[in-house]
Amino acid sequence: MFENFDDILTVEEACEALKIGYNAMYELLNTGKLKGYRNGRVWRIPRAALVEYIRNCTLWSVQQYKCRMYGKGSISWLGRLYRRKRYRE
Repeated sequence: MFENFDDILTVEEACEALKIGYNAMYELLNTGKLKGYRNGRVWRIPRAALVEYIRNCTLWSVQQYKCRMYGKGSISWLGRLYRRKRYRE
């Protein structure tokens, strides 16, 4: 997916890869939604973390769509189910 990028990316490169702005990238990193680490003052993001983030976002979007299609109204029950599954593994 991101073959033309190095294994470890800077914030600038990750923004380019995900096509988002700096503020959005720092928010993802600070909230822990995107895994990365700090090397001094500079964030480093593994390429595998970007792939994992995209897969998780895609999975969540598909589940939200199914909730709307089948008239469940709220997706709070789905979030609880997702968290339970994730902690069991």
